[in-house]
Amino acid sequence: MDWIWKAILIIIVGTIILRIAGRKSISQMTLSQTVIMIAIGSLLIQPVAGKNVWVTFGVGGVLVLTLIAMEVMQVKFDFMEKFLTGKSKPVIVNGQLNDQNLKKMRL
Repeated sequence: MDWIWKAILIIIVGTIILRIAGRKSISQMTLSQTVIMIAIGSLLIQPVAGKNVWVTFGVGGVLVLTLIAMEVMQVKFDFMEKFLTGKSKPVIVNGQLNDQNLKKMRL
C-alpha cells in the first residue's frame, strides 16, 4: 500500500512543481528551462526506486526556484540574457536573407 500513496503524491506534487515552473511547449523553452524540466522529470521517478519522497520534492522545488531566479535575472540584467539565451541574429535584413547569419546559425 505504500507505493499507492507515493504514486498519488508524486503525481500531485509533480504537477504543482511543473505548473509553477511554467507552461510552455518544448520548442518555446530556453536551454536552461529544458534542462531543469528534464531534471525534474528524472527526479520525480526517484521515490519509486525507494528514495525519500520529501527530499525529492524539496530538490524539485529548489530546481524550480533556481529556474525562476534565472528568468528574473535575464529580465533585469542584459548580460545575463546574452549569457543564458544568446544574442539574437537577424535572418532577414531589408527584405533580403542574411546568408552570413544563416551560416552562423547552421541553417
